[in-house]
Amino acid sequence: IESPDEMNLKLSELIKRLRGNPEYISLFSQAFPGEGITTGTIAKALATFERGLISVDSAFDRWVSGEENAISPKAQKGFLIFNHQAKCVTCHSGWNFTNGSFADTGVTQTDLGRGKVVQLESLNHAFKTPTLRDVSARAPYMHNGSLKSLEEVVEHYNKGGTFVRNSTKLFIQPLNLNLEEKSELIEFLKTLKSESRQVASQ
Repeated sequence: IESPDEMNLKLSELIKRLRGNPEYISLFSQAFPGEGITTGTIAKALATFERGLISVDSAFDRWVSGEENAISPKAQKGFLIFNHQAKCVTCHSGWNFTNGSFADTGVTQTDLGRGKVVQLESLNHAFKTPTLRDVSARAPYMHNGSLKSLEEVVEHYNKGGTFVRNSTKLFIQPLNLNLEEKSELIEFLKTLKSESRQVASQ
């Protein structure tokens, strides 16, 4: 939270802001009776939230396991577009739909991202590739939250990004998808949403 490269916020200021919000005061009181809003209860709240981020059985998983009607024909076409024409699989690969690497997706013109940390020009403006599991439930998108919907994300990639640099050309090019193909791709992405939720034990 205090890291200049992350939230860049002093814990004392965070506590002050949270204590200034009646809704947070009420919620912390319910979650942690008698403890109030402290660095300790903030840590507990964040840890509980993180433990809840478990993606489980999706319609896509059932389809891959052989249940032919688990996803619609439209989503199936979207999966083909994901793997071929749109080339999403280049970065969003494997069972978790991420290669765990970093890429410049042409979103920002000023934030150097990974390049600032490793001081390597080829990684300027590069940010970690997130999983696409539960992606339809995680708006807004991109590292800076600048894209508000999956439609905006698909359109961003379809035109080859907003800012074109040498590093963006390594990962994205205009896709030239038509309206139906973009709709099919989004339909596939929605099949990655968990159909049930599991929360790890505290």
